[in-house]
Amino acid sequence: MPVNGLLLTLSPDKGLADLARAAILARPEATLGEPQGIYQPLAVETSDVRSAHEFHEWLESQEGIGQVDVIYVGFEESNDTQP
Repeated sequence: MPVNGLLLTLSPDKGLADLARAAILARPEATLGEPQGIYQPLAVETSDVRSAHEFHEWLESQEGIGQVDVIYVGFEESNDTQP
């Protein structure tokens, strides 16, 4: 299960930035951190790598988000191989 730590650069337009945050909050796989000016930390936990990539592309398509930087990627190891 991929977990990504992202740093978003939001629009300096507060209205657009708020719309972007609201859209992200509507996604169950996303958790917003404490914003610092136009920078918004974000944690995303998806079911697989493909879903993580799709979420990243979705973020990049949102009005109010200027840039998406990946600052952490982690993979939870499965215990399916244990007896």
